[in-house]
Amino acid sequence: AVPGTLGLGPSAPFFSRDSQWLGFGNPGAGFKTSLNGGTLLNLGPLAAFGNGAYWAADGTITFGSARGLLQVSDGGGTPRELTQSQAGQGIHRLPDLLPQGRGVLFAVATPASSAIAVYSPATGRRDLIPSGTAPHYSPTGHLIYAQAGTLFAAPFDPDTLSLTRDPTPVVQGVLQTNTGFPYYSFSD
Repeated sequence: AVPGTLGLGPSAPFFSRDSQWLGFGNPGAGFKTSLNGGTLLNLGPLAAFGNGAYWAADGTITFGSARGLLQVSDGGGTPRELTQSQAGQGIHRLPDLLPQGRGVLFAVATPASSAIAVYSPATGRRDLIPSGTAPHYSPTGHLIYAQAGTLFAAPFDPDTLSLTRDPTPVVQGVLQTNTGFPYYSFSD
């Protein structure tokens, strides 16, 4: 067990880019702790990371919520809003930042489905793929995502924030929870 986490009900753990810190949420707050030991740090009551989070090298944590995508400093504080989730239009979750801050890939989940979208400060939100979840940008220039237990790859241009060809299935039999969270990840 990670010291200090027992009894907190931790969920959705994720690592900092340097792999020295572990972030996680519980229903009431977001936390971080050093993997070298030390004090558990509360990042604030609005930073519950249960809908996925991405910890960027610049110290910002982008995370999903029923309100939309939010961003908070890894030192804590008040999260700032990146996107707004309108009533009945789904939860914004499982963010993945694109290289050089060009935008954020994320899933838009409703009780019946999940889709892939991208957000950029310059262009706002754009829907990319009508059915899929857990998007990641690969250094190979592909958008990787899960759909019904299969990973797909689609060539993706991070400058125009668009797919350049249709998606292709690349791995089958990926376990997904009943809420749509697939069990896959990859490192830089």
